[in-house]
Amino acid sequence: MESVLVTGATGFIGKALVEKLLCEGLCAHVLTRNPVAAKARLPAEVQIWAWSPSQQTLELPEDVSAVIHLAGESLAHWPWSSRRKEQLWKSRVEPTRLLVEALGRMKHKPAVLISASGMGYYGDGGDREVHVGDPPGGDFLGRLAAAWEAEALKAERLGIRVVLPRFGMVLGSHGGALSKMALPFRFGLGAVLGTGKQYWSWIHIGDAVELLVQAIKDERFRGPVHAVAGESMTQREFSRVLAHNLHRPLWFRVPVPGLRLALGEMADLFLHGQKVSADTSFFVPSIFTLEKALKSTSLLSH
Repeated sequence: MESVLVTGATGFIGKALVEKLLCEGLCAHVLTRNPVAAKARLPAEVQIWAWSPSQQTLELPEDVSAVIHLAGESLAHWPWSSRRKEQLWKSRVEPTRLLVEALGRMKHKPAVLISASGMGYYGDGGDREVHVGDPPGGDFLGRLAAAWEAEALKAERLGIRVVLPRFGMVLGSHGGALSKMALPFRFGLGAVLGTGKQYWSWIHIGDAVELLVQAIKDERFRGPVHAVAGESMTQREFSRVLAHNLHRPLWFRVPVPGLRLALGEMADLFLHGQKVSADTSFFVPSIFTLEKALKSTSLLSH
């Protein structure tokens, strides 16, 4: 049976991915810093390997054909103090370096490393459409994503195919940004953020997981890949669709200075946007519109 090693398996995408791998008849190995929590949250047939935060070297199972690296602390924890940004950096860049070093010590190396990234790579793209060959942004998110991807790309020197899915906002029922984002809308307090003209990209959790699984065997997946559905929409349009589907008004706007005052540098998550289209030449999302994505979740039934 073909085996896949997953990091970040107890997260929003990771849990859905593990379930998909098992449904596909694959063996799932999970590398985790909290084996007790992983055993409680994941199916019994998953094989769990401990990764100590103090460990400077990793020993990986030798029989895996692919590695999917999703580990990293959430960006959505406020505030982005200097200490918090250092934690975010260490949770992404350093573990990726250790992982690639461990791949280099394996006798039988996996064929592919799929290492998650994000659309924040581009910084604030404004109105221009961004493409996979564009340089990273100069803000914190851009620098972080660029350093994260650079560590993963070192696996190419080992003869391993590297895929870097740059995820838009991942939408689903049981985690991610959507439930938190919808909360103020439920109380009629949904708002346009800043000018509302910044572009937001998104992908449904089902399509995000399907893309990862396809990338294991399809060699057309190589280097950066835009993991998004359809075309980006402005934050104002996104909010309008969300409010409409929750049967709530959209009366408010939070100006840029107000959001900056409240969130500091973390406001970049909401004020910076990237206009991007899905590359449908080798992956076609099943859910292409935001309204369909919302209706496919349990969000509207609560």
